[in-house]
Amino acid sequence: MKIKHIAAIAAAMVAGTAFAQSNVTLYGVIDTGLRYDTNADGMGNKATYINAGTLSNSRFGIKGMEDLGGGMKAGFQLESGFAVGNGSQDGISFNGNANRLFNRTAKVGLEGAFGSLYFGRQYSVLFNIMDMYEPTDFLNVQSYSDGATVVPTNYFVDGIRVDNNIYYMGTFGPVGVHVSYAPGGVPGSNSAGAHESIGLSYDDNVLKLGAVFNRTVSNGNGQGTAPFGTFANSNASTNNTDTYSLGGAYIFGPVKGMLGYAYNKVGLATSQSWNQNTIFGGLVYSVTPVIDVTAAYYRHKLNAASSGVVGAKDGKADVYVLVADYKLSKRTDLYAEYDYTRTGSKDGLQNAYFDSSSANVLSGGSPSNSRSGVTIGVRHVF
Repeated sequence: MKIKHIAAIAAAMVAGTAFAQSNVTLYGVIDTGLRYDTNADGMGNKATYINAGTLSNSRFGIKGMEDLGGGMKAGFQLESGFAVGNGSQDGISFNGNANRLFNRTAKVGLEGAFGSLYFGRQYSVLFNIMDMYEPTDFLNVQSYSDGATVVPTNYFVDGIRVDNNIYYMGTFGPVGVHVSYAPGGVPGSNSAGAHESIGLSYDDNVLKLGAVFNRTVSNGNGQGTAPFGTFANSNASTNNTDTYSLGGAYIFGPVKGMLGYAYNKVGLATSQSWNQNTIFGGLVYSVTPVIDVTAAYYRHKLNAASSGVVGAKDGKADVYVLVADYKLSKRTDLYAEYDYTRTGSKDGLQNAYFDSSSANVLSGGSPSNSRSGVTIGVRHVF
């Protein structure tokens, strides 16, 4: 009898193994374009150059999923960015991540009826929620001088992706719940350097809504960055980077309309802080099944004059974007893009958008506070 039981158990184990299936996929995007910029250095000088990805950052990756049975799956994803122009490992302009092997994503986790739970470097809740209503899909047109994107990304002051992140997402009908936590790893403090985020989404394939709160706690290293330079950030318990965003999208026939708002507040030394906010909106019109036209507007405002940081100024910027995308096939498209940016004269955002460095100003030049740019390019997905 015992032999029969053992045989039955062995058979069940073999059957379970047979049902388990896994797949691994190699994928990527290659996107490059030729760009003309009327204010390439903040001094009003023109330039023509290759833009390292316009509609999308170029990248390649490996992802896989294994069926564990009972509705449970194990998954992983490894993804790296690169620049088409020179083949260098690039494509990430935040926090010096270009030197990492998998600078975009490196995660592993489980999926099932409960939702999904992944561990590792991955997109933030903030990015995933805002992606629902960002009109240009985070257009990656980059300026000549410093590689910063033309479209405002001030809401990602602490990065688009989060290291050591634990990310849970649950879907309940049209409602999505996003929660993430990344420990700071600072000895003697459970909060210093930690990243915390929570978001809610609604998607019924016609109406999309999202709201998110994102916090990064200072790690107490005494330094931070802002559009106007570096600042002291030594108090790990109070000097947080907080970001709020909400917005929505609505599809009516061939048109998709989007509207959103994002707000940042960054703590400096005790009793000091600066904040910035962006209002943005746009329309995507599918003229035909193979032609899409996108029009978008961004209003970016910086409040920094009262922060106590030497040289910090308030600032404002207006950005207009127009994109036409023609699909040659399901994998390849051609595109043309135009953008116009204007900031206040010598205000707190002029350097952020045009790299009007103090060296240029002191040399006797007259920094320009506006720019027009045109990009034409090709994108292939594999």
